[in-house]
Amino acid sequence: MMRLEVGLAGLGGQGVLVAGTIIGKAAVLDGLYAAQTVSYGAEVRGTMSLSEVVISSEPIAYPLTSKLDALALLSSRAAKAVRRVRSGGVLLADEGAMEGVRAEGLRVMVVPAFKAARGRLGRPILGNLVMVGALVSVLGVPSLRSLERAVVEELPEARARVDGGSAVEAVRLGYSLGEQLGGGTRRP
Repeated sequence: MMRLEVGLAGLGGQGVLVAGTIIGKAAVLDGLYAAQTVSYGAEVRGTMSLSEVVISSEPIAYPLTSKLDALALLSSRAAKAVRRVRSGGVLLADEGAMEGVRAEGLRVMVVPAFKAARGRLGRPILGNLVMVGALVSVLGVPSLRSLERAVVEELPEARARVDGGSAVEAVRLGYSLGEQLGGGTRRP
């Protein structure tokens, strides 16, 4: 049985909760089971947001995470989420999110998600989807095809364009960045 516990942490307004929903939906499209939990501050923007997704090959009896296998960190202000990652787990962090982060015992991978979204797509707001693509590439689950489909189904702006447009391009870019980091080789 495969059970993978994945988290995304950032600030309110960075699309952390949507990113978790997309990963969960993509897993379901691949025929897996998924459950998502979220936590966030009372303010709309600027406080820590955390999305945790359990992906399993079997029905999920307990949907909460105990220790994350992997965490995507979008902001150093959400760094306290790093302690949720199990020893030997993966920390994928935006290059701007590593300031002051203590990650002893973790496999750390730095991804220039927001920089790539700004420079290659002209839309820094898509940095969260670049990070999602990189995370999925590193984990090997769910598939890129299902991830692209989940983006188109979940994001109205992606549905409005014939080919999914920038949002799909963002996950593809992130997936490529994840491959460059050694992604797709094995699960944590």
